[in-house]
Amino acid sequence: MERRWSSIRQDGFIAHGHALWVGPKVVYRVTIETTIMLDNGEDVMWVAAISKSKLEAFQHEIQSLLRAIDTPTGPRSHDGEVEALIRQVQQEVNHVLGANFADAAVHHKGANIESFATSLLNVFGLLTSMPVDYVDTSLLMNEMLRFYVLLRKFLGIPDGVQHARNKLALAVLSMKDVDDAPGICWDGCCSI
Repeated sequence: MERRWSSIRQDGFIAHGHALWVGPKVVYRVTIETTIMLDNGEDVMWVAAISKSKLEAFQHEIQSLLRAIDTPTGPRSHDGEVEALIRQVQQEVNHVLGANFADAAVHHKGANIESFATSLLNVFGLLTSMPVDYVDTSLLMNEMLRFYVLLRKFLGIPDGVQHARNKLALAVLSMKDVDDAPGICWDGCCSI
């Protein structure tokens, strides 16, 4: 595998990139190891690829999770938010599986994969910013944790990114506003 990477790098591919991941309240700089193809030194094109077997395994896990949470009594989370997120991911997976492997046009495949990845990142952001009190811990917590782990593994989000996000969120939540000192006013200043 290492020999294959080195031959790819020598043939005009770069195996490194930096991106900004924008969460609900925080922006992260993340290093992504992927391939970027250089076309005669003028244009740069991202090579987005996903294996069909990995996508089908992910689809199977999501369907299994949906069967576990479907109850005749209705949604178990607050307003059915967790269930809606899982169903959204299932629809996205079904769409990308159907569209990408049936469509022969390469430019449609790239757009579908890009839309799919963006949608999954949005779902992950919503899931991680959901208040814990919205979920009845005895009924849905295991499924919610399983969904979180599935998304994180599939998207390949490193532990350090999520840890930094949680640490920053806690720091922001613990901040207190500073009282204005009487008689002192600075133009263009604000306090947090």
